[in-house]
Amino acid sequence: MGTDKVAGKVYAVLDSNALLQIYRGVGLFEQIEESLDVKPIYVCPDAVLKELEDIESRGGELSRAARLALEVATGICSELETGEKSGDNSVIKAALELQEEGSKVLVVTSDRELRKRLRTLGIKTVYYRESQHRFEVEVKDVL
Repeated sequence: MGTDKVAGKVYAVLDSNALLQIYRGVGLFEQIEESLDVKPIYVCPDAVLKELEDIESRGGELSRAARLALEVATGICSELETGEKSGDNSVIKAALELQEEGSKVLVVTSDRELRKRLRTLGIKTVYYRESQHRFEVEVKDVL
């Protein structure tokens, strides 16, 4: 993984809205790694990829953003089967399963409601701060 500072694996579970930021020119993976000072294992739950496929099929600019997000995600992320239909529920389930295995887990999202749900479950987030046009780690002592 490229660091001696981390005992165990560090996973970043990606939500669809975070992946869509790539189309806007946001250096998603670079910003995550810079904030964490580690290269995590990137995971995309099955329902998140399905959400992006559904958005892609609609046409328009958002469709182009979803197509790019899918191309990047399938090249960088490991897909995790959750059996959930909802993207948000699949993100939560993936994060909880990885935590139960003893891994350090962060969820990457720009969805405020999802962040609230994650916070109540004790799951740390990396979130998109619109005012600064960048992703930031919710709590610096995650690792």
